[in-house]
Amino acid sequence: AAVVTVAFHPLYCLQSGFILSYLAIVGMTVFTPAFENVFEGKLFGNVKSGVGVTLFTLPTVIGSFYKFPLYSVFLNLIIVPGMTVVICAGFLCMVFACVFPNFINIFALLVHWIFKLYDLAIGLSLKLPFSNVLTGESGLTKGIIYLTVLSLICIALKETENELYRRRKILLNQKRRYPARDIRKASDKVKKTKRMFEIAAIAAIAIDVLFLAYNHKRDKMTFLDVGQGDGIFIRSGGCDMLIDC
Repeated sequence: AAVVTVAFHPLYCLQSGFILSYLAIVGMTVFTPAFENVFEGKLFGNVKSGVGVTLFTLPTVIGSFYKFPLYSVFLNLIIVPGMTVVICAGFLCMVFACVFPNFINIFALLVHWIFKLYDLAIGLSLKLPFSNVLTGESGLTKGIIYLTVLSLICIALKETENELYRRRKILLNQKRRYPARDIRKASDKVKKTKRMFEIAAIAAIAIDVLFLAYNHKRDKMTFLDVGQGDGIFIRSGGCDMLIDC
């Protein structure tokens, strides 16, 4: 779909909204399967989807807005499941518009209140401390390196998980063939290796995020409330500039 859209509208690839929507899908399809067996449970499954979306959309968010909403992971726990309802309700609106127009209001009202809930949740998160972490511009090159490393980490973890699963399966088959054989030590070793790789993957992702968010530039811009003037103070490269005070 992305290729077809860009083929007809090439400039869409420069729009942050277009990029964010597809990176969110990539995050759910690449990150979630890789961490499928890490922190198992339905609740953690939703958390992992939210984390995947946040991590893969991070370069675009920072590159477009120069800041990162710290609580976006938790907001995605509300937004991602609700979007399924929004899409289904929107589809039903189109169907009933041709047959039973009076039923449209029911589904439209459902969508309306879901978006009202989103608006309320986002508004409350912005009032919390450290709701936005200012990072400055990350740059296209850093974004590409970040996404490449993140994808490789997910692929490596998934391959490692599959290999360890095969080893564990071999041990269980040996136990069935030779019931007297003790496989506990070997099984524990597989579990420890699995946990070690999971911790290493999480640490590597944390370093990757720090690499993206770190900005060595110390430029600073302050907006002063001086009435009718702009009141902008800029400190850059050892120079201080005061505009329209």
